[in-house]
Parts: sequence; structure tokens; C-alpha cells
Amino acid sequence: MDGLPAGLIVESGASLDVDELYEFVSMVTTSEGGATIPRDFLSVMTSMPGVEPDNDMRLVRNASGALVGAEFVQHLAPHVEAFVRGFVHPDRCDEGLGSTLLSWALDRAGERVSLAPDGARVAAATVINEDHAATMALLDDAGFARSRSFLEMHRDFDGPPEGAAVPEGIELRTMRGADDLEVLYDAVDDAFRDHFGYTERPKEEGLARWETYRSAPMWEDDLVWLAFEGDRCVGNNVVLGAHDEDTAVGYVANIGVRREWRGRGLAKALLLTSFAQLYDLGKTSVALDVDAESLTGATRLYEAVGMTEVRRQAAYERELRPGRDLVTR
Repeated sequence: MDGLPAGLIVESGASLDVDELYEFVSMVTTSEGGATIPRDFLSVMTSMPGVEPDNDMRLVRNASGALVGAEFVQHLAPHVEAFVRGFVHPDRCDEGLGSTLLSWALDRAGERVSLAPDGARVAAATVINEDHAATMALLDDAGFARSRSFLEMHRDFDGPPEGAAVPEGIELRTMRGADDLEVLYDAVDDAFRDHFGYTERPKEEGLARWETYRSAPMWEDDLVWLAFEGDRCVGNNVVLGAHDEDTAVGYVANIGVRREWRGRGLAKALLLTSFAQLYDLGKTSVALDVDAESLTGATRLYEAVGMTEVRRQAAYERELRPGRDLVTR
């Protein structure tokens, strides 16, 4: 790897030890003032469609064998966006390791530009803690531009959450095993078509990703809520039983309502129903992440159910090939 500081050793992701990587990433993100990445997510990351551990991950060790850097690239069809994410030990931030890893990630992303549809714009994207000036400077120097802010919002449960008013004609129920996975996927995909960052993807690949999510220890079918009008699933709320490894905090991982059913209070009902469930399970609070400039006004909804901002992240991207943008803005 060109530009790597002397004495460091590079390995591919094939040598990944999830527990070791989790401890390293947690230390780095905590030092930067950001949220940790759950151990369960790291455990399924290498088996996600669009990830080739040998080619899409690099681990960097010092002479003693300890991790001092890691970089990850994820590609998803139709290959108009590559997600990159890097981590550098806080004691080695001034040695050029971060820029070397990022340069490798951009080269790797560039290798798949030709897989995108003819004439389509292709970009590399990442998300960082908004307050970490060193990473922001690194991205600026590499030609990235800030594209969005994302908020982490929380609500503490000081008592039982208020009751949920379910719209007339709507039935809420939890997920009934694997038979509901395609129903959930279709509802999520349709609901997010007018959300920032949405790209239409092959259903086979998208469904495979959700199957991988569901196989993770963090997933519980009983925490996944589906809203039906007759036989049609018109909304969803995917909730996890922990956040940042804290099992006292529930996490709303994905909530969506199909466009035609918005404005009737369904999203609020889904949220409050899950809040009551989490409270009954002994959770002390709930968290979620949201686009600060949500096209559907999601932040106003979350404030209306008692959630407040606790942290911000910044989304950055760098154009790899100009063209027609296939990503919802």
C-alpha cells in the first residue's frame, strides 16, 4: 500500500477477527466523540451482498500485531455509490495513515465504476462524526464535499409512553418469521423511494441483505412491527433491543410508511406502539437516526413523540464519474 508509514503491516479482510475489530472500532469512534458500531453488525458485515472481504477490507497492524487502522468499502448494485469507512488509532492520526487508507478505498471504488449504468453518476460516500475536525479535514483534502447531516435522537422513558391512536382500518402486528421478510422488504423499499439516498436496486440483492440482517443476533421478529390495510402492508417499524451495545436502550432501525398512507398518523402510531413495548420490556430509553433535512418531515414527527437531538453526523461524498444522478436527493 503506497504511502503507508514504515513498520506497519497490511492484511486483507480475510484475516478479520470480529471481536478484535469491534474493540478497535469502538475505541476509535469513542475517541472521536461518535457512536460505536454494534458488534452484531460487524459480525454480519463481511457476509453482506456487495462485500468481498479479500478485496474490500484492509487491516493495518503495528510491529507488535495490534490494529492501528482499518478501511472498508461496500458496493451495491447498480454501483452508483460506494460506501467507504475508515478507522485510525488516535495515537497515529498525524502519520498519513488515514489518507493512505482512504486513497486505497477510492482506488477500490474506482475499479467498479464501469459496472454502473451507462451515463449514470457514480460517487464514493461516507458518514462521520460532525465534531471531529481531523476527519473532516482529511475528507476535504481528498476532494469530498459535505452533502447532508444526520441526527441521533433519544427519548427517555420516565413513565409509560402515551397510548397510540391507530388510524381506522389499519391493523398493527409483529413480524411472523421468515414468511414476512419479503412483505417487510417491499414495504421498506416503497416507503423510502422519496428519502435521501434511495437508489433502486435489484430485489434479489436487497432481499438477501435483509435476510442477512435477520440472521444477526441483534434481530428479534417480535420487535418488528408491520401495519396492514387489508392484505397490504403499508408501514413498518424495525426495532432492535439494544443501541451502542446498551441493552437498556431500544433502537428504531427503520420506520417507513408508503406515500399514499402518510398524513394519517400511522408513523406516530407505529412509534408509540413500539415505545410501549420497549417500556414493558424494561428499556429505559429509545434512540434513532434521521436525515436532518428529511424530505418527509420525519424530524418533526420524532420531536412530537418526545425525542430530542443528542448527536450529529455529517455525510460526505466525492464524485467518481459525472452523469445522470440515480440517487434520491
